This record gives sequence, C-alpha cells and structure tokens, in this order.
Amino acid sequence: MNQNIPLEFDKKYTNKWGEQFTVDVFKYYLRDVALIYDTVKLYLPEAYFLVDQNQEASHTISLSFISKNNIIGIEMQV
Repeated sequence: MNQNIPLEFDKKYTNKWGEQFTVDVFKYYLRDVALIYDTVKLYLPEAYFLVDQNQEASHTISLSFISKNNIIGIEMQV
C-alpha cells in the first residue's frame, strides 16, 4: 500500500476493511515548538497552533517575536 498519497478533500477512499469514506475536515494542533540554534534549543512557552487544512491562513505561523538568525532546525509535536 502506498503511504505517500496526498490527502484530497471530498475524494472517496477505501479503508482496509473495504469501507468507503471521504474527508471534509482535517485539523490538528502543533505544540511543544522548539527552535534549534547552533548551541541552544529554545522552547516557545505554552505555544500551540491550530492548523486547519481548509484554511490557507493557518498554514503559516508567525514567530515575529523570535530572532530567526542562525536557526538550524525546528521541533514540534503534532
């Protein structure tokens, strides 16, 4: 089974029991966000973000209050 199929809303899918279903809502939270710099990992205190795949604006998270210089990675929980 190919696990790399993009999610498409209102498309019919079949689960392993042969049951058909469609997806019309897909939301999830990102939490425990950490910015990784060369020498330190900075956790955003009590930060969580709701992502709604139907709302393009929720696909971008603004971190304007954080220095973005020298960030080498980001960690988060979904």
